[in-house]
Amino acid sequence: MAKQDKFIAGFLVFQAAAGAATLVWQAIASGVLLVSVLIVVPVTIIAAFVAGIASFKGLAWARKLAIAVFAAQVLSFQTPWFFYSVWLGFQLSISVGWFDSGKIGINLVALAMLAWTMTRMKESKHPAGPDPLADSA
Repeated sequence: MAKQDKFIAGFLVFQAAAGAATLVWQAIASGVLLVSVLIVVPVTIIAAFVAGIASFKGLAWARKLAIAVFAAQVLSFQTPWFFYSVWLGFQLSISVGWFDSGKIGINLVALAMLAWTMTRMKESKHPAGPDPLADSA
């Protein structure tokens, strides 16, 4: 496993821990959690943790799950009737808003991690070394 892959796996586990801590802190601080928060955020936290651990174990499907976790965090939007934003761990967002109409934003950290994970997935499909099975027959 390359150092880059270990970093991505560690970042996913960190995000899961930070997301869980944030969820608990919000529950304690506000005394109330919205049903929508209880549906989307725990699923993302569990997916990040599973993707991170599976990535450390070198399981192939872990990168696809990691891509889904990062993709879920990239966009955020808000209208007077609906709000969607998922972030675990680090967030650096750029957003554009309209008076009383809503806003849309992009989480640059999640976008960078999404692009990096997709690049690593592409590289893993085409290793630089020779094929070890080519001369075995």
